[in-house]
Amino acid sequence: MIASTSNQVRGFAVEDTAAVTLRFESGALGNLTLSDAVQAPWAWEIASGEETEYPHQHEDCYLIAGTEGSLAVPTLNHWRNERGGGRADPFIRKQLFFVPANPWIEELLHFAAVARRKTEPLITAEDGTRTLATVLAVARSAETGRPVVISDMDS
Repeated sequence: MIASTSNQVRGFAVEDTAAVTLRFESGALGNLTLSDAVQAPWAWEIASGEETEYPHQHEDCYLIAGTEGSLAVPTLNHWRNERGGGRADPFIRKQLFFVPANPWIEELLHFAAVARRKTEPLITAEDGTRTLATVLAVARSAETGRPVVISDMDS
């Protein structure tokens, strides 16, 4: 991965904008562009409607595109080709189902159930370790201006 960050807009000690290019072992590429310094409705808090202090905008803030389909979040519009072929095939949009809920309450209920050993955690310690390794690799790449490889040894 290679990353660049900036704090030019707000001038804070921490970054307010980042651009990350990822190359996965499979050969797939990923791009992440993040900014807390832009005027746009695409922030999670605004697009999801989770934070009542922000005006809810019915926009997607994440687009995940793959060779077999794509997903827009938070609307959960799932797109795929009708026959699984190329762009010339008709697209099908399917609205995936979800039950709206307060994420903070759901997280606390799940935490309590895990603490009482009534269920298994949805996220493992290994998942958290890999996430932390990725965030640290982004910071290292942005600091050095060089690509960083995340191996199993790093996570």
